[in-house]
Amino acid sequence: MDRGRPEVSIGMPVYNGEIFIREALDSLLAQTFTNFELIISDNASTDGTESICLNYAEQDSRIRYIRQRENISALPNFQFVLGEARGKYFMWAACDDKWDGNWIKLLHMRLTGIKNHAAFGKLIQIDECSRPLVHPANNNSFEFTGSYLKRRTSFFLEFEGKGKANLFYSLFRREALVDVELISYDFDCVVLFDLLKKIEFVSVSDVRLYKRIHSSSEGNAEPKTFRRMLLSIFMLEVLWHNFHVSRKYLTHSRGREKLILSLLVPVRIFYSYLFYARRVLNTLSCHPVNL
Repeated sequence: MDRGRPEVSIGMPVYNGEIFIREALDSLLAQTFTNFELIISDNASTDGTESICLNYAEQDSRIRYIRQRENISALPNFQFVLGEARGKYFMWAACDDKWDGNWIKLLHMRLTGIKNHAAFGKLIQIDECSRPLVHPANNNSFEFTGSYLKRRTSFFLEFEGKGKANLFYSLFRREALVDVELISYDFDCVVLFDLLKKIEFVSVSDVRLYKRIHSSSEGNAEPKTFRRMLLSIFMLEVLWHNFHVSRKYLTHSRGREKLILSLLVPVRIFYSYLFYARRVLNTLSCHPVNL
């Protein structure tokens, strides 16, 4: 690797990640794009994470392993790896995910020559054994471009269950993240919503991030059973979720935009009910149902 500034910085916050971190590291180190640094911030793990990371760092000079003296909690750890980055581009990487071999290469190519953009591929949810899961977020294209109002409104209307929060793991121009203070947020989608004030997200269809769903992952909070999905519809959980989340977005809006988004809350709720209805119908049917 060039001993000067790397083109891409990858930030991997980790806490007790010994089960899956080898797969994540192998996937990143096998990328066809090689001009990157990998910053691992170990949040005072109590398992074998430290020895695993040190072993990898000894074998590959692109890895910079840093162990926190005490657990600084998750968001500050994500902020820490961003602060350590030196590359022109930056991406966060979860310690239990995997990536297609051309992930960085194709996202980097997509961003070359254009400003104020971030790039993301497609998503496949996998289980603890790396087997693909049936999930509504799979293979969605996430693209939010156009005017300030258009891209923020489109993001607002996109239901969270379709996976838009995973844009957090896009490849960014690092300069777009300079003033991001993660500690001031309590919801990852609002981070992205605020970033859409100044950047566009573009989609690359040929590469995939394999997002692992397991007992300790945030994605596992999604309803797991048919009964749970029915309760989501008939016990007004969808309605509560939308008002709760919409309020977070509206807190980060002003003036005309805030008025427009307020008027669109019923549309958000309608799309959300369609989303859950489709999941229920697909559970009852052997064949996917398109609504």
